[in-house]
Amino acid sequence: MTDKQLKMRQLGMEASYLAACAIHGKVPENPSADMDDLYKFCKFHSITSIVAMVLEEIWKTTPADEAVMKKWRQARDKAIRKKLENDPDKKPEKTETKSSAVPDEGQTPDRKTTEKKAQP
Repeated sequence: MTDKQLKMRQLGMEASYLAACAIHGKVPENPSADMDDLYKFCKFHSITSIVAMVLEEIWKTTPADEAVMKKWRQARDKAIRKKLENDPDKKPEKTETKSSAVPDEGQTPDRKTTEKKAQP
């Protein structure tokens, strides 16, 4: 196994462990992986927001570099915004268009409706 493969495997195990801790509500130990590499790995696999939630818990007791914390928080906030934008419960309902046989004042009648009325 090459060094790159070994590193990717370790990052995968670290990310999986942190995600599992987030799901089960446990506070993990301080991660041993490089935070920049872990961020890239999590971003590639679309799990930055869940890992960021766990890292927030870790950073309450042992603060990390401010730039690293900012990057993770931005990724978490972006995922939350995206979720809220795509939430079907939060979208406004479409209003139905008015389809009346009698046109409103100032509107011209639809040709099909006038033809239907004219035919016996």
